[in-house]
Amino acid sequence: MILAMAAIFPFPSGAQGTDTWTKVVGNNTMPLGDGFGDGGIANTNNKGVEALESYNGYVFAAVGQNHTGSGNPASVWYTSDLLNWTNLQIGLSASTSDIYYMDSDTNGIFFGTGNTNSADIWKSADGLTWSLFNGTNSGFNRTHNTAVLVGLQGASLYAGTVNMFTGAQVWERPADGSANWTKVLDFGTGSGITTGVQTNMETTYLYSPPGAPGVMFFAAEKLVGGGIVPGFASLYQSSDGGATWQKNAAVGCGFGDTNNEDFAALVEFNDYLYVTTGNPAEGGQLWRTPVTNATNWSSTTPWEQVVSGGFGNTNNIELHRIIVACGNLWVSFSGKMTAQVWRSADGVNWVQSNVNGFAATNNANAGGYAALASLTCANGNEFVAWGGTWHNPTNTNIEAAQVWETTVLAPPSLTLQFTGGYPLLSLSGMSGGNFVVQYSSNLAATNWMNLLSLTNLSTNPYQFSDPSGVGQAARFYRAIMQ
Repeated sequence: MILAMAAIFPFPSGAQGTDTWTKVVGNNTMPLGDGFGDGGIANTNNKGVEALESYNGYVFAAVGQNHTGSGNPASVWYTSDLLNWTNLQIGLSASTSDIYYMDSDTNGIFFGTGNTNSADIWKSADGLTWSLFNGTNSGFNRTHNTAVLVGLQGASLYAGTVNMFTGAQVWERPADGSANWTKVLDFGTGSGITTGVQTNMETTYLYSPPGAPGVMFFAAEKLVGGGIVPGFASLYQSSDGGATWQKNAAVGCGFGDTNNEDFAALVEFNDYLYVTTGNPAEGGQLWRTPVTNATNWSSTTPWEQVVSGGFGNTNNIELHRIIVACGNLWVSFSGKMTAQVWRSADGVNWVQSNVNGFAATNNANAGGYAALASLTCANGNEFVAWGGTWHNPTNTNIEAAQVWETTVLAPPSLTLQFTGGYPLLSLSGMSGGNFVVQYSSNLAATNWMNLLSLTNLSTNPYQFSDPSGVGQAARFYRAIMQ
């Protein structure tokens, strides 16, 4: 007798508003009461949530400061329950305007900042006590860096800079701080890069796909006079721990589309590497290639475009964040007053997870650089969170931060053992959920029969036997959450 297990967790289908989202920062009568604020007093100078991360039982939100606001710096907030948020007040300099790309591992949680002249990198081992990770005597050259982006790879933290004087650089330091920073790439001098000196190039994202151990990517754009130059979006790769870097010839500059001005994010999903673009003329795009091509950088390396035109809305200028959660690929946008979240089970067919603007008062004006993350609270529950900016429709100088969340339900699982010669199955799933267990003699899509239906699951795991499976040459089982 041969038996096999499978568990299925289909999301419901729908053109818009497929999932239920709940607001956890702010209310629906903006601008009053919206945005993070000390002592429960709203601060509409908070221009939006730029990064989200969970670590050590807490959820962290990086909040940028409105450039027309009171001059207070950007801030980092944390919560263990999504209800009560506390400002960490870690001592960011008054000129810190933004916080980019939080990341964490067993060594701690990290983030990089945006600053007028000396952007910083911060680290915390417990999430509550923070210190500079690129301070004096650390080997890191902070001069003229207006932004630092961070990303973890193995035991190291990598940092990419935005520097209009010297050009982009990439630095490496052991995440445990056991050694100082080492510069591994310098666009301004051509050091560490096969294409030599590249003027006015700046890093936009750092990523290392789990399916290609030791391979690292960073995306770059071209800045002149503080503005992005379309047609220069590039993707660079290292396979030797950052010692040398080369440009992906197949990607070229923006996949040949001169309106693609940057690559905003990368992620691995179902054996593909995905990269998003910013395209103010046509709307953001999404491209992918098999992860097995991650070390093949010839001009014939295949890439396919799976999303064009900002999902039919040219206001979705940039697919700004892309994550993997509960078997789906999720994207959020930066753009002109847009607040949309989309997801896909296969990277090709997509549904809109939320209603436009989350159906909140005035939220048709929500947008900005929207953060997206798969997070875990102290209670262990996983969820997807969107963080972004609300814009006052009559005064664009008034903005406020928001965070919305939708619960990610764990898929059901089946296990098998034999008792008295009979197959005994155990179903584990969300308490209160409804499930169907099916069987088949082969894996053809049309050959599944119902074995058991459960409503409002109260016993977890739920055990049951299948006497009819005795003597079968082959029998496959699957559980479906309804």
